[in-house]
Amino acid sequence: FILDRGYFSKANIQFMDSCDYDFVMMVKGRASFVHSLIMEHMGEFESKRACSIKAYRTYGMTVKAKLYADD
Repeated sequence: FILDRGYFSKANIQFMDSCDYDFVMMVKGRASFVHSLIMEHMGEFESKRACSIKAYRTYGMTVKAKLYADD
């Protein structure tokens, strides 16, 4: 599933987690929690072959973090 910016809720995310669905969330990169995750992992994925997403000629990685305070 792909969740677009602003079109998801805590209940939707919890449901997808409970069903063990994989999903990608579009978030603003300057949001404080996103920015801090990027800065924390900077240098860990940008040029590693294992992190290559060839179809899009970019690099990425999965980072698990709490999205809501009560997670």
